[in-house]
Amino acid sequence: MTVSTGFKSGSGTRSNICFRIVGENSDTGIRQMKDETGKVFSGGSVHHFLLHVPENLGKLLYLHVWHDSSGLGADASWFLNRITVTDIHSKASYTFLCNRWLAVDKDDGKIDRVLPVSGKENLIDFFRRVVDAIV
Repeated sequence: MTVSTGFKSGSGTRSNICFRIVGENSDTGIRQMKDETGKVFSGGSVHHFLLHVPENLGKLLYLHVWHDSSGLGADASWFLNRITVTDIHSKASYTFLCNRWLAVDKDDGKIDRVLPVSGKENLIDFFRRVVDAIV
């Protein structure tokens, strides 16, 4: 699983982040993204996690991600760019686009998002907007 935090000012977080991935056959149950340093989700960061599941989830449908807003001050909010999940056995890859704040004081005030699997057209449009913003 690859997690990309956005480049916006203050986009990183020290809040506790949880997720659940749902597939056609099963789901992961609630899991937490973390490491011992507590600094995983800094602005513009890309981090990889190995996720073990006891059975094949099947074709992935959606990912539910949230945090507890426990970071202090500006570290409470998080700007999530996207999450990509790759099945190391089948090599199937699923991208969940967010490109929004998970924050009580920004955007729509929500600290949880349900992200459907993005199709090819969503990915092309997303990357086109990123390139336009840079140029």
